[in-house]
Amino acid sequence: MRYILLLVIFISSTTIVLSILAQTGGAVDMASIRGIYKEDASPLFMFDPNSSFYYFYSFAETPDLISRKFGHFIVFGLLASSFFLIVPLRHLPLRGVIAIICATSIGIIDEFHQYFLVARSGLVLDIVINFIGSTVFVSTLVIFLQPEKIDKTPTSTFNLHKQNSEKLH
Repeated sequence: MRYILLLVIFISSTTIVLSILAQTGGAVDMASIRGIYKEDASPLFMFDPNSSFYYFYSFAETPDLISRKFGHFIVFGLLASSFFLIVPLRHLPLRGVIAIICATSIGIIDEFHQYFLVARSGLVLDIVINFIGSTVFVSTLVIFLQPEKIDKTPTSTFNLHKQNSEKLH
């Protein structure tokens, strides 16, 4: 369990490095790396409601946008599912919440980084899509892996109460 945060940091760092390599065409010199970042970008963009970070795009604008966003949904769903499977907790809903938080955190870090890149754009809508994908996949796992511990028929509940009241008298 203590390695989960390290894994989130490692995956986030790897994502950033791969993003940089993709943007520079594999070049690792400082001039190439500096060239892919916006010069006027500031972390204060998060507090500006007019920032492009809060832009909500229309799927009609770009034909391949739906498939790309569906890719976000699937990738982060699989990432959250992987976290769900490696978190060593017996309480499935808590495991699910931890997995969703881990995957969504990686998505937030990635979108935050993308905001600073010239050729990319970090968007809050992508974070929402990542979160929804994570939630859907993990919720499905929790539902299918949840063991049936108690017979939930009204008769069994009635009999349980009847047995408890007889013990008290």
